[in-house]
Amino acid sequence: LEYHNLLATFNHYPFLRWLLPIIICFIIGVITASLVSLVILKPISQLKRQMQQVIQSDFSIQVDENQPIQEVAELYHAFNLMVKELNGIERFQANFTSTISHEFKTPLSNIQGYAHLLQSPQI
Repeated sequence: LEYHNLLATFNHYPFLRWLLPIIICFIIGVITASLVSLVILKPISQLKRQMQQVIQSDFSIQVDENQPIQEVAELYHAFNLMVKELNGIERFQANFTSTISHEFKTPLSNIQGYAHLLQSPQI
């Protein structure tokens, strides 16, 4: 009886024949889009968190490059290379600054010592 009433409703309101499939397709589309966006957005949000650490000058981090999506794996690989290079540049800069300051201090100390000697009345 209910099936007969449902058919009678569809026959009485013909737009329902089109509306119901549209609603079902819309629901399926929303569910599919949500799942796909989760799969794509999760790695991007993880990368964003890692980038925040790089902004804080933490160059020791690495992300897992074993990802099911090839493009995400390539993006993670490029990120890891970038962090490695930034870490190398930071170490080079620290060593360079240390070396330059040492190279300037040594001659300045010598000049300062000679100037004190020249000012000494014993010479």
